Amino acid sequence: MIPIINNGLLLTETEQEIPPSATYAVNFENGTAQGRIDGVEALQQSVFCRLSTTQGQYSIYSDAYGLPIHTLLGQPVPLVYVNIADAITRTLLEDDRITGVTDFVFDTDKKQVTVSFRAETVYGIANFEEVAL
Repeated sequence: MIPIINNGLLLTETEQEIPPSATYAVNFENGTAQGRIDGVEALQQSVFCRLSTTQGQYSIYSDAYGLPIHTLLGQPVPLVYVNIADAITRTLLEDDRITGVTDFVFDTDKKQVTVSFRAETVYGIANFEEVAL
C-alpha cells in the first residue's frame, strides 16, 4: 500500500500496489530456465513449485514451503483430504500474492490423490484443476 501525499499532507486514503513478481520461466520437462515471466504466469509457476515440493526437502526454503506429504502416508482418506487442504492453504498463503484458498475438491485412485481448488489472488480468482499430489 502506498500512501497518497497531496500538497505535503499525508492522506489516509491508500492505493493497493501489486509487488513485482518477475522470475525465470522454468521448463519442468527438461529442467532449464527459458526467459522470464511475471504476473499471473509467475504466480502459477510458484503454485506448481510449492505443491510439487515436499516440505523440509530443501533447506533453501522456509519450513512452510511445500507439502508434508510424507506425514500423510497410511492415514485414512478423509483425514488426508483435510490435512492436504490445510497444508495447501498454509503453503500458498505464504505467497503475498495469494489472499485466500477455497473450494477444495478431491479425487483418489489407488495410487494418487488429485485436488482442484480456487485461489484468490491480487490478480483475481485463479482456478487450479486436477493437481496431482
